[in-house]
Amino acid sequence: MKKVKYGIIGAGFVADIHLNALEHLRNSKVEVVGVAARNKNRLKSFAEKHNIPLIYTDWKELIKQEDIDVIDICTPTNLHGVMIKEIASAGKSIICEKPLSGYFGKELNLDRVGEEVSREKMFQKINREINEIQEVINKNKVKFMYAENWIYAPPYQKMLNLLNKSDGVILDIRAEESHSGSHAQYSRTWENSGGGALLRLGAHPVAGVIYLKYFEGINRHNQPIIPEAVVGEVSYNSKLDAVKRDKNSFLVKEWVDVEDWATVVINFSDGTKAIVVSSDCVLGGVRNEMRVFTTNSVVNLDMSQSNAVTAFAPADGIFADEYITEKIETTAGWSNPSPDEDWMRGYPAEMEDFMDSIIEDKEALSGWYLAEETLKVIYAAYLSAEKGERISLNKNKEK
Repeated sequence: MKKVKYGIIGAGFVADIHLNALEHLRNSKVEVVGVAARNKNRLKSFAEKHNIPLIYTDWKELIKQEDIDVIDICTPTNLHGVMIKEIASAGKSIICEKPLSGYFGKELNLDRVGEEVSREKMFQKINREINEIQEVINKNKVKFMYAENWIYAPPYQKMLNLLNKSDGVILDIRAEESHSGSHAQYSRTWENSGGGALLRLGAHPVAGVIYLKYFEGINRHNQPIIPEAVVGEVSYNSKLDAVKRDKNSFLVKEWVDVEDWATVVINFSDGTKAIVVSSDCVLGGVRNEMRVFTTNSVVNLDMSQSNAVTAFAPADGIFADEYITEKIETTAGWSNPSPDEDWMRGYPAEMEDFMDSIIEDKEALSGWYLAEETLKVIYAAYLSAEKGERISLNKNKEK
């Protein structure tokens, strides 16, 4: 195979990131064949911007194209499951943006799924869907690549190298992704997003700690260290009376039935633990952070607040429309403009690994195991928060 024939479903924020990350590969490893999206105006603009020849308003028409090798799913989470199954059945490889899927209560026709459905029901349904998706993927023998950019971020990869060379035992991991609230309307309701801050933001740091412990286990014992049990807590801060009355808030408040704050303690098979925090209640830009404490070292990651460039402006608007960094509320005062945010967060490396996986017929760094375990941990955390107890996971799960 000289070039991967690539199609993408979605023409929004994440789709734009993926196409930008592929740009440096279009002369060597990938040919972008087509894009599908429901919004005709956005679809046309997206295709023109990224020089994509074929456009479809029906994604099922895109996957019928025989010469396409891989389909990249960049849609709201409630579409992931059905798309993965149909794409796999069409014999094409799959790239799926995080998370793998979720519970949306489609069969119940409820106004507020997040308030009316038990987390036990959600957890059981998620486990069944994971098994169904995996069965279709395996039956059709297609590649599944999980678009978890944290795993590919240069700071994260450097951390892996440092920890591998130090050979210390990892005892304590603390990871976080937080900001002031999503700009996407679908994120406001459980029926569209499948969860709140924990699923939408926490999927990144949860995957980050799962991969790290897997990596440690393979390197130290030639077998993975896996999640065994979970304890979770969630909060609905936007519904607090004091927050509702606050006229000076810069936070998103329009959450309907999803949490805007969560924390998870993941218990691993070697007896160690990791703490993950995710929040839509944090000002000052995105926090993508990890702290790793071992028996002989400490490694700290900050994948958002780079100080390679610092800037000061006495008032907002001084720098006009020049991009500073994601989710920053104001450009007044001191700021940390990102020279290359997508590179720092791993997107170009991620997409290149996916293309190489197809061309060379090898496994991607981020694949099925990470997608499955991340989703299980998150929904186990939702169940834990509802029941007020630790939730055990499948101790015998293999990659």
